[in-house]
Amino acid sequence: MRRADRRMRRRCAELVRDLVLSDPFDLDDVVAQVSTARGRPIRLLPMNRGAWHAVCGVWVTGESEDFIFVDGQATGVHREHIVLHELAHMLCGHRSGLAESRFADVSALVPDLDPETIRRVLARSDYEDDQEREAELLASMLRGRAGVPPPPLTSSAAEELAARPDARLDA
Repeated sequence: MRRADRRMRRRCAELVRDLVLSDPFDLDDVVAQVSTARGRPIRLLPMNRGAWHAVCGVWVTGESEDFIFVDGQATGVHREHIVLHELAHMLCGHRSGLAESRFADVSALVPDLDPETIRRVLARSDYEDDQEREAELLASMLRGRAGVPPPPLTSSAAEELAARPDARLDA
């Protein structure tokens, strides 16, 4: 295991220890803890993937609250994992946003946000492979610590993953 991966695992383990996870697992409790830690509300909203293709979740920081958009067709454990992944970005101190090219997509999701605010948060792009890996690791560790197994990889999810040009199974 690479040294950077060991550091990432240690960092994620520390973040997990800082949270109080209920038994049975309750996603709303985790959302509330992250909201309190950030000092701002977090709103979970459904999104129609449409032009988003393989994107299952998006975190957008507004002026006074955070928005987590979740694939409207995702349910159960899959939906929980998507939300945990976006919360993990927050816990890790990553920046929210998307590439500037997604401006119209975000504007459609959050029509009440000032366009300049949306442009300001569209800073995250493909450079953050390590951030995505860290968020995925932390989300999985949160589920594991709560005693909830990760969602099973369905054949359609496996096909979607395999079709992604950036798919890596060693992460």
